[in-house]
Amino acid sequence: MASSKESASAASTTRLTKDRIIAAGGDLIEQLGPDRLTMRALAEELGVTATALYYYFTGREELLEAVVDANCVVIVNSLPAAGTWAERLRTLMTAIAERGTSHPAVVALSITRYAKLSPVVRLHEAILGVLAEGGFTPSQSVEMKALLFRYVVGHQTIGRVSNHPDASETPDEEFINYRAASSAHANFDRTAHFQHGLDVIFAGFASIDAALPGFDPDVDRLGRRAGSTD
Repeated sequence: MASSKESASAASTTRLTKDRIIAAGGDLIEQLGPDRLTMRALAEELGVTATALYYYFTGREELLEAVVDANCVVIVNSLPAAGTWAERLRTLMTAIAERGTSHPAVVALSITRYAKLSPVVRLHEAILGVLAEGGFTPSQSVEMKALLFRYVVGHQTIGRVSNHPDASETPDEEFINYRAASSAHANFDRTAHFQHGLDVIFAGFASIDAALPGFDPDVDRLGRRAGSTD
């Protein structure tokens, strides 16, 4: 007859699912960092034995890859099936930025240590597919993809840095322009800035060939003509 401890362990195991383990693994990566994630720590977080986790994953490395895969699936699934190339890319890049804000450690892991694995390559495939459908050549698409990745990674990296130094603590005579911009720094809207940057990038893409459809620099991202109050 099974002991009460064994019964409790079995009950906990039956409540486990692969998705639940992956989600908890992602949360621990954010709390501890990927290098400190262990199967034992994850088991404690889930209230099960470490042995129970090995029913779903062969080990820590497979678990990390599963977390990266789940992260990339969320991003790729955000891509609209319809719309212009600029509209679709905006949605996809915004999803990356938002995921980078909510799960920065997992996103960093995805684009560094696991950058060459299939889950991350599917993200590249999605971007290249949108650009190909927009009429860009493979060479143009690769250049554009590289620029978009560098833009969103830079946006996330700078966003994790502390706020601007307090202008009141800087010498008047040495930092005249910085002090003059103190109000602008205080009111800086990081989200709006990211979208404006995409406007600039997409306008540059469109200028490669004026005949390419999909981005009208006279229409803002809300779909209204510049200057319109409708």
